[in-house]
Amino acid sequence: MRTRLLLMAWVLGLAGCGQPAPEVTVEYLLANPDRLRALQAYCRDRREEVSEKVCAVVSDAQHRRFWGNGQTRYTPGGGVSHE
Repeated sequence: MRTRLLLMAWVLGLAGCGQPAPEVTVEYLLANPDRLRALQAYCRDRREEVSEKVCAVVSDAQHRRFWGNGQTRYTPGGGVSHE
């Protein structure tokens, strides 16, 4: 009985050594908008439980998602020619 418990604990320990959870980066959140929305809600509702670094990354990802990467030229009037 004890051997089985040790064997199960060892197997479960190895199963937990699989791939680590993905690090929260701006690129990861831009590729996974559902995760971005979930983390936004988490930062908004439970700010004390989330690290400041994660909330800063979430904010940067939302900013880049909304404004883009900054490479677009500013065109007043939406690029409409008034000639």
